[in-house]
Amino acid sequence: MPIDPAIPKALKAIYAGATADSQESETLDFKQESQRGRADTEKALVEATLCFANAVGGSTVVGVRNKPGGPEAFVGATLAPHELKQRIFEQTNPHLAVDVDVVDFHDTRLLVIRAPESPEIHADTQGRAPRRINTDCVNMSPAEQVRHREDRRGIDWSTAASDRPVADVSSRALSVARELLARHSSAERQTLARREDHDLLRELGALRQDGRLSRAGEVLFCSTPDGSDRLVYLYRETPGGEPTDLRRFHDPLIISYEHVMALVEARGRLTPVTLPKGQQLSIEDFPNLAVRETLTNAVVHRDYQLAGPVTVSHSPQIFEISSPGPLVAGVTPHNILTHDSKPRNAALAKAARILTLAEEVGAGVDRIYREMIFAGKDPPRIDSNLERVLVTLTGGAANTRI
Repeated sequence: MPIDPAIPKALKAIYAGATADSQESETLDFKQESQRGRADTEKALVEATLCFANAVGGSTVVGVRNKPGGPEAFVGATLAPHELKQRIFEQTNPHLAVDVDVVDFHDTRLLVIRAPESPEIHADTQGRAPRRINTDCVNMSPAEQVRHREDRRGIDWSTAASDRPVADVSSRALSVARELLARHSSAERQTLARREDHDLLRELGALRQDGRLSRAGEVLFCSTPDGSDRLVYLYRETPGGEPTDLRRFHDPLIISYEHVMALVEARGRLTPVTLPKGQQLSIEDFPNLAVRETLTNAVVHRDYQLAGPVTVSHSPQIFEISSPGPLVAGVTPHNILTHDSKPRNAALAKAARILTLAEEVGAGVDRIYREMIFAGKDPPRIDSNLERVLVTLTGGAANTRI
């Protein structure tokens, strides 16, 4: 396995005066050997390696201290590569095989531990299973470990049978679905809109072959069982100000979704822009297609095993959507445009595509970026931790050069 090309670049920056912690990323970490002895060093390196293996993989460079920067940051490493590799293998469950290489940098001996992204969830001898989130190493709870393992194995929560009977399906929600399908340009979708209820639900994956409602069907077509919020919409005149409008929705997702989109569109603003060549355009503060795809991603790919609603915070300057749970395993804010599509709730995502709530597989996030850039806006900002994903769209004046 070749050494990450980001490592030489980071080492040069540190040697020039940057601190090691400023060069760390979701796939790169720096450590120094502990003054308390080899056991402490090995424990820290096992944890760092687990963090990468349980996330998207990465490298730990041993022999560089965090602060200060400059040549004095390079304190070197004395551990033997084969012994360290064996200790990491022994101290992880299931056993984790890594590569450990010696690197010479300005006459200083460093070690590089390279951990691949693993299909398993690895823990230390005490059962702790940390995962790297941005530059932090965060322990996953047992429930989080289960969900993370399901993500990696492609287990689809939304295709499993719901506890709700088919009788709980909202006739109003079915009507909305038919309206969406009838408006589609495809004759196949228009024909689907005229199918009997059970046939329509089955085509959408909302009704399983055994006749039971799927979880995707429950989310799309049933109100929340306890009246809890499914979607929350807040409007503020200024970012961070007190909400002047607060709406809570516990209706079936297909209804709640349309309500929120109507609220966003009602408050949409158009700004006239004159391009350098004199062309006149009217630019939306937040492109409708970008908003729609952001909301769709939030409600379709959220972690439904975590409680809490998807929250939309809207102001003329900032549009934010927060959804429960992290990004699906293997996907990060930095690789989201290049990583293969991995829907957390595949059955729900398929139904959303049929109903035209979502783009085709893998196109939704691309479309958000594309629409924001076409409108002369900054690209979306995506933040993720173990508890939630936050997507921020920035309004304001358009950049006419873009």
